[in-house]
Amino acid sequence: MPQVKANGITLEYESFGPEDRETVLLIMGLGAQLTMWPVELCDELVTRGYRVIRFDNRDVGLSHKFDDLGMPDMTEIFGALMAGKPATSPYALDEMAKDAVGVLDAAERAALGGGPRVISIGPITSATAREEGLAVHAEAARHTIPGLVDALLEDAAP
Repeated sequence: MPQVKANGITLEYESFGPEDRETVLLIMGLGAQLTMWPVELCDELVTRGYRVIRFDNRDVGLSHKFDDLGMPDMTEIFGALMAGKPATSPYALDEMAKDAVGVLDAAERAALGGGPRVISIGPITSATAREEGLAVHAEAARHTIPGLVDALLEDAAP
């Protein structure tokens, strides 16, 4: 699979479908690899006329590792977030959103016409993606694969 230099680090990504199509960027949550997005979802989006990009977040899979910062304690992070308290992590979620923007830039974001459609795994990643100027069209945690595809394409219908 290819890698891109984005936001100062190397990120592994995978692309499905022709490059001249409108792009759907699949953003998984903190600590998750691109393989968490089912190939069936990617294939269905390609069948419906889109290009799909999924990528390994920083510190997971084949993307850049921050070994010197230590491993994020996901239990502590999610516990703090659920309690409405600030979470501590070796890097901030806004950096991860900038990683996503960097992946799109490397995939010739400027040539995407109306901009990419973004699917995010949850509200925290969605919020940071929106802050970086990406339009989040669906949050995957709420949908089955067919429902997620329908939710993503709902606002694209004529």
